[in-house]
Amino acid sequence: MRWIFFFNGWGMTEDAFPHLSLEQVEVINYPYDIQEIKDLLEHHKNDTLYAVAWSFGAYYFSKLPKEIQNHFHKKIAINGLPETLGSYGILPKMCKFTLENLTPESLRSFYKNMDFHGNISKKFTDIQEELAFFYENYQKPENPFDFAWIGENDRIFSEKKLIRYYEKERVPYQCFFGGHYPFHFFQNFFELLGDTKNDL
Repeated sequence: MRWIFFFNGWGMTEDAFPHLSLEQVEVINYPYDIQEIKDLLEHHKNDTLYAVAWSFGAYYFSKLPKEIQNHFHKKIAINGLPETLGSYGILPKMCKFTLENLTPESLRSFYKNMDFHGNISKKFTDIQEELAFFYENYQKPENPFDFAWIGENDRIFSEKKLIRYYEKERVPYQCFFGGHYPFHFFQNFFELLGDTKNDL
């Protein structure tokens, strides 16, 4: 059986996509628990596994041990990249500005820029601490992904920058008509896998 491990991004929970079925989907929310992931991998050892990492989740997934990454038949990034800070992603000074000026109101503005209009049941202080930890401990990782989805209207990660990054890494990608929040365009998690019908 095919299963997706969906690696969520900064400040997100399952609240971000209440309209999508989570059948055959394991949602991994930050902060990622290595032992929990290992336990899930053991539970699914007889399944065909796919990793899908959204937004900052692409960075977090890239930092996982290779022994975990190698369990996945295909590793897909959506509207994100391993080098989250830097010339291909978000400029460090912009991340610092966002962190220093983060309030519940500015977080709602960030969600609006994402094209996300829902609510996340996560404490604001936890979201703030997640961003602080990310910024203060950032280290550029290697790319583990074999495919990338790129939103043409993404206002968090520039489409042009993401294309440059994945072309540099020689990773195939596909652009779609959508913003940073991709779940207006994709109506099922398995759509994110692309052509994987012959993987079983």
